[in-house]
Amino acid sequence: MWGMSQGGEGAGCHESAAPGLRRGTAGGFASVSPADESLDPLAHPDSPPPLRVDMTVSSLKVRLLLREARTLKDKRQVVRSILERLRGEFNVSAAEVGELDNPRGAELGFAAVGWDGKHVRDVLQRIAEALRRHPIAEFLNSEWV
Repeated sequence: MWGMSQGGEGAGCHESAAPGLRRGTAGGFASVSPADESLDPLAHPDSPPPLRVDMTVSSLKVRLLLREARTLKDKRQVVRSILERLRGEFNVSAAEVGELDNPRGAELGFAAVGWDGKHVRDVLQRIAEALRRHPIAEFLNSEWV
């Protein structure tokens, strides 16, 4: 199903789409519904029905106060530790997304993807709870984005 096809872009090879997926204008793949399939001039009449993949993407932004941090170096050390621990424990994407020049403030963003929306929201909720209990960083607020 997935593989390299002969002829194509760049070095002579490119990703080919699974049945039911079509290369989008930005180079990614988009799901194609059965009604759209009939409009696709490249669709083979014996193709299986389109592949449908449901997924939930959710993100959380958290603001923290780092009372003990006096310099940006102090802040980076605490923020790096928090991000590494939460990435490993919860298997999420995490980054500092704001208050970059404020040594005592941190704004962190977390994103999770999964097929079960409840599970994704629960993971992000547990991250917020873990940050509320952090011994150094004081939890100020959170926002679902």
